[in-house]
Amino acid sequence: MLIRLLTPLKLLMMKIIIMKQQKILEILAEGGSISVYKYDNTTRKDLPKSFFVWHTGEMGLEDDYYTTNSENNDLTDDEKTDFSLFWQKLLETYPVVYHLYLDYLHPDYKAYILKDLLRKTKSGELRINELPSLDSWLKHLGKDLNDFID
Repeated sequence: MLIRLLTPLKLLMMKIIIMKQQKILEILAEGGSISVYKYDNTTRKDLPKSFFVWHTGEMGLEDDYYTTNSENNDLTDDEKTDFSLFWQKLLETYPVVYHLYLDYLHPDYKAYILKDLLRKTKSGELRINELPSLDSWLKHLGKDLNDFID
């Protein structure tokens, strides 16, 4: 009975929406979060083979950059597929990211995030004493405060 219900068209539709999703990081704030995912696409021709998206669940941060038809989707193809460009766009959109609590960071992205955070603190763009959740970032990056002090 179930097989009859799954017509070839329905099976094709199911295949189109299935993509491998990998969480890259999750940042928590009061009442919400910013989550970054990497999707590996093997079925949809209208999307890159691999791309990054962010989802927000915070009042005032309600964007969803994961469908190509989203009215908020102003990411370029390069920003979707290159993590460094993607991260810079996220920081442009939400400059408070480093002030929020880092709950999860995928190990493959630690080096890039660490380099960016060090660069921003050394340049004075971010001040260590003004980062209320720095401990959470240090924990996930495997660093201590001395690494950020000249």
